[in-house]
Amino acid sequence: MLWYSGKPRIVFNLVLSGKVELLVSEEILEEIHEVLLRPKFKLTNSFVKEYIKEIEEITRLVYPKRKVKIVKSDPDDDRIIECALEGKAKYIISGDVHLLDLKNFEDIIILSPSDFLTLFQVT
Repeated sequence: MLWYSGKPRIVFNLVLSGKVELLVSEEILEEIHEVLLRPKFKLTNSFVKEYIKEIEEITRLVYPKRKVKIVKSDPDDDRIIECALEGKAKYIISGDVHLLDLKNFEDIIILSPSDFLTLFQVT
């Protein structure tokens, strides 16, 4: 997240300013940790641990009780939906095509960062 630029960075700045609440679960944090340790990122374990700690400081940690099997093409994305359900999110803001293809799930609207910013007239 800290490396994002453009519209994702604007959304992230809304989180930092307290205008948007970011939800996360332990499973999502674990996946972020695993992904960032991949050789292509060339990050140290200590850096990744510190990054995760920073994420925890700006998010609301939820503990999903409900498991779903919605995203057939990428089952790991189901963790995002579970987190959103548990946190009673109105939106999932993502660039992930598997989630965006759903458009919504139950009462949760799934939007790209660009569409979210357009909807809320943030530039």
